[in-house]
Amino acid sequence: MNMMWVPACALDTNVPGVKRRGGISCLQFDPEQEVLWAGSTSGVVSALAHDSYENILRYHASEDPIVGIFLSRSIITTVSKGGLATHSRGGMLQERWTAEGMDGITCCINPVPKTSTIVLGGEGKELVSVDAFSTKVVTRHAVVPHTTVMERGNRVLCCGKANGQIEIVDCSTLKPISKAVTAHGGRVKDISIKGNLVVTCGELPGLRNGKPILDIFVRVFDIRTMRQLRPISAKSVTQVCFLKRFTSSVLAVGLRGALSLCDVSDGTSGFGHMQIQTNSHLSVCASSATGEILAFGDDDGILTTMINREGACVNHFPKPPPPLPPPPDYVPLLGTDLPLCANGPMPPQEERRGAPLSQWRDRVGEISLYPMAPVDQSLVPEYRVRGGLGTAPYPEWFRANCLSSINKFTATSSSSDKFRRSAASNRSFMSRSRSAAVAIPKEYARVKIKIPRFGLHTFDFSSYNRSVHSGLLNLLPNSYVVEFIQVLYHLPPVREHILNHLCMKELCLTCELSFLFHMMNHSKGVTAEPRNFLRILRQIKEAGALGLLEGTESSRDTLLSLRIQAFCRFLLQHLSKENSQTGHKDVIREAFEFKYQRTRECLGGKHSDIDIEPGMTVKMEYPRVRRKATFEELLEQGLNAEKTQRVWCERCMTYCMMKKKKSMIQCPNILIVNANINSEADLDLWRTRDQQSSTPNTAKSTTKKTHPSNNTNPLRSSDATSNKSPTGSPGEGGEAPGGG
Repeated sequence: MNMMWVPACALDTNVPGVKRRGGISCLQFDPEQEVLWAGSTSGVVSALAHDSYENILRYHASEDPIVGIFLSRSIITTVSKGGLATHSRGGMLQERWTAEGMDGITCCINPVPKTSTIVLGGEGKELVSVDAFSTKVVTRHAVVPHTTVMERGNRVLCCGKANGQIEIVDCSTLKPISKAVTAHGGRVKDISIKGNLVVTCGELPGLRNGKPILDIFVRVFDIRTMRQLRPISAKSVTQVCFLKRFTSSVLAVGLRGALSLCDVSDGTSGFGHMQIQTNSHLSVCASSATGEILAFGDDDGILTTMINREGACVNHFPKPPPPLPPPPDYVPLLGTDLPLCANGPMPPQEERRGAPLSQWRDRVGEISLYPMAPVDQSLVPEYRVRGGLGTAPYPEWFRANCLSSINKFTATSSSSDKFRRSAASNRSFMSRSRSAAVAIPKEYARVKIKIPRFGLHTFDFSSYNRSVHSGLLNLLPNSYVVEFIQVLYHLPPVREHILNHLCMKELCLTCELSFLFHMMNHSKGVTAEPRNFLRILRQIKEAGALGLLEGTESSRDTLLSLRIQAFCRFLLQHLSKENSQTGHKDVIREAFEFKYQRTRECLGGKHSDIDIEPGMTVKMEYPRVRRKATFEELLEQGLNAEKTQRVWCERCMTYCMMKKKKSMIQCPNILIVNANINSEADLDLWRTRDQQSSTPNTAKSTTKKTHPSNNTNPLRSSDATSNKSPTGSPGEGGEAPGGG
């Protein structure tokens, strides 16, 4: 055997970069093209071209392990434990269905070659014959329950059972021709038929170390009389296969990759041996129509092929597979619910002409769908499936053509907007009297628009936006994040970096932000909707734990200003984390990161620790004693913050007064400052005028009060009223401390 069969290749059929790996569960040579098809336990079907063994197609066919693959000129039928699915030759799903009364499909066979009839066997007591084209049940018949394996013979089918019996049935009627014969004490693992000979391998009853015991004999039967012939001794055999170019030669495949060539005519075994290099158990083997190629698959997804001559072919009249396009520089599609522009640039026209999407690259990731929205639990008891469509009656409280009922039923009511407005009114630092006095320039003031009759999607926002920049819709839940998104968009290095980001993660904020920036680039003066970005943000667990999502328990007692600052820190750290996972240059850290020195001095033990830590945002610190301060002074306190508090000291092993000091030692390219307004007193510092600008105005107002006759209209003395205000309201030209 060493002189006859030589290894051809050994390759991994799993998707590169995907953690979910699956073993090979079935192999099938294409009856027309020089292609080998492989099905995995994770439900993925792959097509490999002969000779080069390049991947020409890979698609996700089922969530269950693939039991069988049947090929025709136009469609590919895959059988799994849950049912059948038909795809086009390009991998496009056409139909998915299951046979009635078929529970747990474990084996399948095509009784007549090159036809659409498929016989299914499983854990039930029936064999079911279905038509793959019409998706109808042709016939069914009761047999010995729990069929584990089937093999086609001359107008008969040989079925192996879980109880160790083999049964011969008719191909067309599925009726048993003879009584079942016991071949093994345990489950029948594999069957091979050639002429009037049937060869089986299986298990013995009982377990050894918690695992089934393999039978040391390969059983041989005469199909005409079901008489057992001389068995063949072979160790740990899990697969048997008649070699098509020899009359009575059987290949016995061992569990650990040992191959033995046996002759069933005289009962000799072991006149040819070879070992396949594998790190797991061999699960399936297949032989080409010419008998020149053998294929083996193991539980780790490694495919190994062997040939017995140079220039071996799959079919007698070989037809080459379609040519592969050159691999372009882009990532595969991430999901079916994403727009095409979110998955990277399209390949050139000459590369994708005549080639399906699955052929754009030699490795295609699995399609990962985002989870659906939760269903109202009150509708589940009345849920019914009719004709493949699930329906449920409306609740009793639902009233047709009633806007409140429709909003409540479809969960499109503005509950988040109401919560945001109530939170702003209850916990706002600025009262109505003070906020009404603030004079906002006209170009920055909030514009009140009248919502059209047919909704905002018919409103022309460009009539209010005279610039070339795009706005973001702020009527959605968690729309407070759009201001910081605009900040990132108008930073050219950050914008270019995010627009060039591509990855294969399912929940990636950078990918959604890249798609949003792409829309803003093409929406000149028109409002863009950040729905996808907000949807991904709601599905990230860290965002919910930090209280960034409106309407959650963790955000009900969180002030809106604190939530905005927390979102700023979260988004920068999350974008940097996602960028580092792709292995690309981290532009976020280069733009925003700085270094500061943190000193911890124990006042009791007279010792100190110094650490160098990175940061991305600076939090302003306000003095405990309220006094007038400039913006520079407040920023300096934030850059060099000091705090003394009583904490546990690990060195002194007791509670001591600890002095903590933080000072910046390396400045960033872009400095982000959080105002850190947590109380009304903090906001008063921003309302108060500078002392330098208030001194001359006060003198002016005193003079006018001493001589009121000199002023014909006292109300026109612009700064007199504002200077009398104890808070110095900036409503009449006031500004933040230090011009901030």
